[in-house]
Amino acid sequence: MKLTYKLITIIVIPIIIFAVTYQISVFYIIENQTKELTLSEATSLIKLGSQVIRNPLYFLDVDATNEIIKNMVLHPEVISVQVLFPDGRVFTDGSSGNPNFNEIPDDKLTQKSIESNEIIHEFHKDIIRISSPIIITEKIRILQIDYTLYKLDSILLESMNNLLAISFLTAWTAGLAGYFFSRSISNPIKHLRKSAHMISEGTFDIKLENTNVEELQQLGDDLKKMAKKLEESREQLTKSERLSSIGETASRISQDLRNPLQLLQSSLDLLESKSKEKLDSNSTRYISLMRDQINTMTHLVNDVLDFARVKPLKLESTSITKIFNQVINSMKIPKNIKISLPKNDVVLFCDVEQIKIAFVNLFSNAINSIGESEGEIILRVNEGDEKITIDFEDSGAGILPEDLNRVFEPLFSSKPDGVGLGLVSCKTIIQQHGGTIKASNASSGGALFTITFPKKLQSN
Repeated sequence: MKLTYKLITIIVIPIIIFAVTYQISVFYIIENQTKELTLSEATSLIKLGSQVIRNPLYFLDVDATNEIIKNMVLHPEVISVQVLFPDGRVFTDGSSGNPNFNEIPDDKLTQKSIESNEIIHEFHKDIIRISSPIIITEKIRILQIDYTLYKLDSILLESMNNLLAISFLTAWTAGLAGYFFSRSISNPIKHLRKSAHMISEGTFDIKLENTNVEELQQLGDDLKKMAKKLEESREQLTKSERLSSIGETASRISQDLRNPLQLLQSSLDLLESKSKEKLDSNSTRYISLMRDQINTMTHLVNDVLDFARVKPLKLESTSITKIFNQVINSMKIPKNIKISLPKNDVVLFCDVEQIKIAFVNLFSNAINSIGESEGEIILRVNEGDEKITIDFEDSGAGILPEDLNRVFEPLFSSKPDGVGLGLVSCKTIIQQHGGTIKASNASSGGALFTITFPKKLQSN
């Protein structure tokens, strides 16, 4: 055999063996990590879906449930979504006809889902079937999602086939040049592998090198998109879990603080009533300061408890003016603030106590915004054919433009002593009634909160 052939054989065969072995190894590593990442994404999606769909299922709102399912199916990797009863019977699959209603799917995952209160999954050919219980006080439904692996597997297989073809072609064309060329292919793969590992470890800020191989570039772009989706899902899940944990912890602490605050308030009342004539001006001023601070702490405690408390609505018909008067009489309105009640009245079908909580928060915000200046809180009520609109307008400093989209975010507050839960509770209560609330600045410069309730709810 000629030396040329020997050199080519010595160089090409190891390159072919190395290339094939390496590419197969990388293929299985990326495939396994891609499956893990896809499973992680599917798990995050079903957790978020379970959170979003809880309220509609709790209130048996089938239309809202189907709308959520339809939005989930728009996800490019989601094949199908269905909600089951706790005993495995199909509740809805999001379609208008719902042909499988009340049928029990004949598969092992459904049987396991009936018995389990945890998220479970199984790989079946090119899909991941994943199931999550929907629990409030007990398991009320089961959410199942079929999540495809076809696109990712197809891209991986196509990429590896092209890499192997390029490796073989390079090895037959030029031995040593083929080796260096194979490195230009293997390095992006290593980087993709490293990036995939970083994603699996929870690091989503990855930087991928540009490559001339289109399939690798596509795979890199898909990894970036997946990393972004996973990061968004994790942030939403973390925020949801954090708020849940904060709500539970804050609720316990607030319950513990409530009794001491009431005792302090009662003690001040007793001290002031029995020793009023004996108190000098400084003592009276200190008692007034203490009372103001106790009122502030009580308001904060009530904000936390209102945020953490989840109760079913007790709906009844009542006058909106009556609710306004009850709220105003229950609060300490400063003498420098005038309240203008609407001249007209409407009947609102609502949970009176919950609506009072929402209105107290809006009044408190208006009072804090006006401060010690002379000001006014203007209430307006308009009844249309399809909705009832309520405006809360104050003559305070208004809301900063950059804060308008954040005022209803949990834990956001522009007040130094605020906890950022009052408006969140307010929005939650109004949404439970099927309504909406919007923050803006009035033409006068103060803040304007506009609440709308659907007329359809009022007529039920």
